[in-house]
Amino acid sequence: MKNYKLIACDLDGTLVGSDLNICEKNQKALTEFAKMGVHFVPCTGRTLSEMENVVNNDDIRYYIYSNGAAIWDKRTDEKVLMCLSKEESNRILDIVLSVDSYTVIHHDGKTYIDEAIVEGGKEKYNLSYNVDELVKTYANRIADFRGLSYSMDNIESMSVFFMNEEDNEKCAEALSRLENVLVVKGWDCNIEIFSSAASKGKALEKIAEMLGIDISETITIGDSDNDRSMTLVSGLGLAASNAVESLKNVADEIICSNDEGVADYVLRHYFG
Repeated sequence: MKNYKLIACDLDGTLVGSDLNICEKNQKALTEFAKMGVHFVPCTGRTLSEMENVVNNDDIRYYIYSNGAAIWDKRTDEKVLMCLSKEESNRILDIVLSVDSYTVIHHDGKTYIDEAIVEGGKEKYNLSYNVDELVKTYANRIADFRGLSYSMDNIESMSVFFMNEEDNEKCAEALSRLENVLVVKGWDCNIEIFSSAASKGKALEKIAEMLGIDISETITIGDSDNDRSMTLVSGLGLAASNAVESLKNVADEIICSNDEGVADYVLRHYFG
């Protein structure tokens, strides 16, 4: 059995169950990995303020967040940032705010949303339950959202939800023409936007280099298209059984669902 030294795991739809919690057997698996000296690294579209359920876990030291735009060493509080410049983010905002959209901004470890669209946003923009709950729980609700957004430098990422697929495709196509900008499809009528210098895959390569771990000694676990880049570069790319078909098609193996304990599954099947 291969000697894997690092596991990068997505949160929503993967480590986190449908009830938005990390189940007990997953928690126990994280403790076992720590005892074994295996780095378990959350690799998520969330930013730091949205990771209370894992940031407080003493068995985790390193975090890849905002879809790979940042890496955080909790022990030293050092960060590696791969963010959008103010000029780049302003061009993005010109496009996504030109249509009726639900735009979530991650900046400096915090989340920002237009207070005018939070209530009723789940129904109007067909948000998934976990996104709606994350925003309502952790986001800073801003009255002058447009003004604040255009003033920000080093935005980590944006998650944009549209009322229909037509607006989604229109904006994605316009964004694809911008330099230094990467656009990834998330859920239905949703896109994730970040610097082309950032992705979960690039962040995984960076953190492996920082830790002196060969990329072939890494495992990734995910469920959506924004997990594709890390799935492709890792030594073993795993997809949860509830993952989108496009990720399953590039994964090395398909494992259990997010409600069955993916960390526990990996511990039992690849470290036994």
